[in-house]
Amino acid sequence: MDAKTYNIPEANLEALKARVAKLSKKAEKLCGEAIVLTVGWAFDVPRKDKPEAVDRFYPVTVTGPQPRINGWALAAALDVVDADGEKLLIVRNAPGHEIPESFRQDKAPGCNHCNASRNRKTVYVCVHDDGGFKQVGSSCLADFLGHISPENLVKAFELVAAAADACDDYEGLGGDGIGSRFDLGHYLGYVVAAITADGWLSRGSVREQGFGSASADTAMGAMIAKMEGKTIDPKYVPAAAAWARVEAAMAYLSTYLETHGEDNDYLHNLDVVVKTGSVTYKTAGLAASIIVTAEREQGREIERRKYSNLKETSVYLGAVGEKVVVRGTCVAKKELEGDYGIGTMLRFVAGGSVAVWFASGIHEEFEVGGDYVLIGRIKKVEEYQGVKQTLVTRCSLVTEEALAAEAAKAEKKTKKLTLTML
Repeated sequence: MDAKTYNIPEANLEALKARVAKLSKKAEKLCGEAIVLTVGWAFDVPRKDKPEAVDRFYPVTVTGPQPRINGWALAAALDVVDADGEKLLIVRNAPGHEIPESFRQDKAPGCNHCNASRNRKTVYVCVHDDGGFKQVGSSCLADFLGHISPENLVKAFELVAAAADACDDYEGLGGDGIGSRFDLGHYLGYVVAAITADGWLSRGSVREQGFGSASADTAMGAMIAKMEGKTIDPKYVPAAAAWARVEAAMAYLSTYLETHGEDNDYLHNLDVVVKTGSVTYKTAGLAASIIVTAEREQGREIERRKYSNLKETSVYLGAVGEKVVVRGTCVAKKELEGDYGIGTMLRFVAGGSVAVWFASGIHEEFEVGGDYVLIGRIKKVEEYQGVKQTLVTRCSLVTEEALAAEAAKAEKKTKKLTLTML
């Protein structure tokens, strides 16, 4: 797997270099191989509030030693944490390794070597050159590896992991505040405000695009500035609707993770963040995705439960240019940043057929799972992932009463026209 790229603000670069240099010195003394921080060409990102000003970033990657003993290397460390009496696991993978699901499921991980039941804080998942995996307690590593001292193996793993953590810390706003912890629900209110103002941007998408500010970092910056009594842009202050959206997302995701929390490493770690109820600079990116993940999965569940056969039932709602009435359930809602500002993608299922509206601006009046009536015009018809869908535009949200009144008015006009012609 290629080394992960981190975009480091110019102000944090020297501090990051110093921190990695200390770790590299230890690694070189330990196993004769340095930890290498590779810094790419700088790029500038215009500020959204002041286009004439820019912020400079440097893309960096970090690589380091991964020693092996008798064909074995460390693929991951499983750290046991306590959340109100419940044991949870944090998975720390080595670059290039994805551990099997079974290793994430045991909340009190044992040792495949001694099989003894102990209260362990950390166990290691070892991977062999032939692709086999073994979970081994730290005190059993020496026996497991054939009485060869495993200390260097573990220290090298931890040093490289620490260097990667340093990049993660300094990529966001936490370079000087590492270890600070904030209430998860409070932080998510600022995440919703950031999404509402700018659309959703993950740290991964920002790294790929090379510009912009991730919703996680925008929210963290606004929340901390507010806590410090500083003046922030009002659009980043959570409104009542933001807190309601957080409550709905957390309520749904908590239930969803009960049955899906072990589907993959991402959902497993997300489950840990939800259960601990707090967020740090390091986990802010993961925590911020709670909102979009909850709303996406809720929409999918609605489609699976009520509209499992859309490929067979969905038909086009008319011809391009025609006026259309959409009576449907909102199954997806996503804020997007486009060339003309922030917009909202809304997906509805109406009588077994799919309608999609790419609306300009933010539309807090729509909630995933809600039933609505829209009047609009058909902009386009297309097939997406095997499902026929109708793209609508210039829509208005109406009530059944207003729709009936408009129909009555049209009928009255038609009768009057008929009498005039007679």
